Amino acid sequence: MQKRRGETRQDTAARVRVSLADRLTVALDGALGAAARDELDPCPPADANAPVDIEVVHGGFPRCGDADEVAGDGGDGWLSSYRADGLHLARHAPGACVVTGRPGDLPLRVISDGELPGWALMRSVVRPLLQISLPARGAGTVHAAAVGRDGSGVLIVGWSESGKTELALALAERGWRLVADKWAVLGEDGSLAPFPVRAGIRQWVLGYLPHLRSTLPARTRRRMGAAASASRIAGRAAARAGSPVSGAVVDLGLLACAQGERLSLPLSELVALYDTPQPQPAHPPLRLVVVLRTVRGGPPRVRPLPAAEAARRMAESAAFERRESLGLLLRRRYAGADDDVADVLRRECEIIGGAMAQVPVIELSCPFPCDPRKIADVVEAAL
Repeated sequence: MQKRRGETRQDTAARVRVSLADRLTVALDGALGAAARDELDPCPPADANAPVDIEVVHGGFPRCGDADEVAGDGGDGWLSSYRADGLHLARHAPGACVVTGRPGDLPLRVISDGELPGWALMRSVVRPLLQISLPARGAGTVHAAAVGRDGSGVLIVGWSESGKTELALALAERGWRLVADKWAVLGEDGSLAPFPVRAGIRQWVLGYLPHLRSTLPARTRRRMGAAASASRIAGRAAARAGSPVSGAVVDLGLLACAQGERLSLPLSELVALYDTPQPQPAHPPLRLVVVLRTVRGGPPRVRPLPAAEAARRMAESAAFERRESLGLLLRRRYAGADDDVADVLRRECEIIGGAMAQVPVIELSCPFPCDPRKIADVVEAAL
């Protein structure tokens, strides 16, 4: 590997090996830096003797030669080319990367040209490959939060913006351990594990979470509160916008305020803010599945839900959340690649369905946003 400007010999030689759910071993080039490694939080270090499933190299870009098919920017900022021997090149200003191997099979190798930002490489290329690779190791990725206590776990699933994180945090306030947020890994044996993605906390929920509110730095709370106030002002301005231009400007302001109202933390940092009363297993076995259903109003209502119906909803929610992250893999299929992503996702559904087959599933209907403590009462009563 060639040494790039600003790197030391030690930087280029350093490598980080992490384990995802004790199933996948990922090796990261040290030159990717802390930002890229942060994208794999909270994955622990992998066994030094474990074979590498996915290797990520920053530099040493191989020659790609002629491509069998080139797909231009379809609105996602990428340009990709595919070759029948399995080499897939993706370019995104200001850099590019190559994927060697067949997604869905292992091992895989991802090589960046050194210009592609580490966070972009991890979020747009490596993370989708992790999800598509887990079924080969007997696990699936669920769009869900998860918590654990007393040696078992609860999976909280639902559509985007349905209150999964808020419910998990309300349970954490009661001594549950946070296992996952937004995405969770569910093994065919029913074990739960975190998938590496940052946790998001909205400003409004802090009023219901006294422990979290007291442990966050004061400057963070002030920033989130200021953004919430600005969002209310921008909302009133949006109602008075008199032209498309002024409306577009207000929309940008609303987006900026919404981002300011939300705190993004590595999951390990959020877990560290809570002191669980007793040690909990890292991968607790699944005990209950809670499917959140958003309604207009009224008290929380709960009913049993068939596991097949829950699995269908989970698959639809995951497909929606993956619509952009799986884009590079769909480009391969368009070019005639023989790796069938649909087959891998069907295998994932089979794994998830099998893991849930003997586990109680409840549908919890409630408005959002609402006081998550009331929803936590219902969940604990269902156990």
